[in-house]
Amino acid sequence: MDEHTVYTKSKLNLKIYAQSLHNSTVKSYRVRPRMLTTPLLQPIWFQLLVSPSPIRGRKMSEWQGPRTLFSRWHSLSRIHLFIAFMMVAFCPLALVSARPLEFILSLLLCARVFYLIGKHFGDSAGIAMVGAIGEDEVAVALKQLPSSWKVERNISLESGGDIDFLLTSPQNNIFLLDAKAHSGIVYYDGMRLCRKIGKRSVPFEKDIMSQVKRQAVQIRTQRKLPFVSTVLVFTRAELQTPKEIGLVSVVELDNLVAHLQEKTAMVKPKVMVRNHLKLIAQQRELAECPKEENLQIEIAE
Repeated sequence: MDEHTVYTKSKLNLKIYAQSLHNSTVKSYRVRPRMLTTPLLQPIWFQLLVSPSPIRGRKMSEWQGPRTLFSRWHSLSRIHLFIAFMMVAFCPLALVSARPLEFILSLLLCARVFYLIGKHFGDSAGIAMVGAIGEDEVAVALKQLPSSWKVERNISLESGGDIDFLLTSPQNNIFLLDAKAHSGIVYYDGMRLCRKIGKRSVPFEKDIMSQVKRQAVQIRTQRKLPFVSTVLVFTRAELQTPKEIGLVSVVELDNLVAHLQEKTAMVKPKVMVRNHLKLIAQQRELAECPKEENLQIEIAE
């Protein structure tokens, strides 16, 4: 499928690191300390760095989903850990002060705080790394679809957040895909999705069913779409759930393409969504413009 279009940039060059993180997924997905995740205690510059929304100072064109989160959180982690190291290194200089003991204790306390914040950002970067590689695996699987399918990736929402994949079938049916790289066994307890690792149950950090439904409503409003089918794709987990839970399909990565083709055959063709298809065509033209400009320059030379 040579003409198949997946809007993505270069992949992360950190596959080996991500594979090592897969063995410690339980540790990476643990609930974070409330003190570090409270919005009032997070610096304003952190809000600006992490948010994809242009309202908070970031351009939507710069947003690449988990890749962007990984690069920013990894940078913040290194900065905080470096500051903590420098504070410990400057402790001997406190001996020349009037109150050396108090000065040393203050430096060590501040170093401890910066170390914990840096470690928190490092754990978040690891989670983002696993999520990015999970999205790459879904992107590879989607290449099995015919070239008549239109695939968009990492679409920023005006209200904040982003969508992993948005697919348009030849019959103009819209599918929203949310990739999940969690490990273990995923099951449905009658109210929400849960997962089991070994003999103990580990809850999801968020209600992912409600989250993907909210994303569908947001993209429908943003692009004025008639209907959006939602699909949760698990790249590593073993599913013990119904295929359909409410209006959300839950599938494994190996069954994704077959599910999309089956779902397209079952659903009646939707009304032509002109604005949506026009936007996809514009994005494709923008992606091809730099190549055409470079070609013209080479011909001129």
